[in-house]
Amino acid sequence: MKKSVHQMFKEKIMRQFVNIVALCVLSLTGCSQSTLDEGVKATAPIKLGRAGEKASIIFSTQNNESHEKNKLLIGVSLVTDGRLVDVDLLRESTPVFKVKITNMESKSERPVQFFYFKTKNFSSKLESSKNGVAIVFAEYFANYDYFLAFIDRNQNGKYNVDIEVVNENPQLISLQFEAFVDYRIYGGK
Repeated sequence: MKKSVHQMFKEKIMRQFVNIVALCVLSLTGCSQSTLDEGVKATAPIKLGRAGEKASIIFSTQNNESHEKNKLLIGVSLVTDGRLVDVDLLRESTPVFKVKITNMESKSERPVQFFYFKTKNFSSKLESSKNGVAIVFAEYFANYDYFLAFIDRNQNGKYNVDIEVVNENPQLISLQFEAFVDYRIYGGK
């Protein structure tokens, strides 16, 4: 039997109500959603307006630090200081970066395989870096963040990620950004 629009609407409202009640109960019992987001591991300031701007982040990771649904993302985030920024400006901009990730625990720094978008067409599948270096088209994904790449969360160790802006982005010159390494949920393709 086909459901009416009214019935589907009522069911949707009921599901939302149940979710809200569940979140309230969890917050009262001391639980929170932080089990899925353990917080930013490391950041470094970077400007996106001019080619050649660089940031370097050293971080270490253990695969048990975060929920298994999370990916260890490398990205760039707008620092707003509470100001509202037109999100369309970020969506319409496609900064391009050179990303290099190395494992610092071996005697000679070893390149690390990571996954990224090779083209501006974000509906394409993720590519895999061959030698720890790639030219990456940033994907705007939410909360003033650009996705650059992610590494397998099961790769334990101490790493260095170098990020360099490859193209000119004059529309972003007055904005402050920071590169980050963080556990986040990301579905990808």
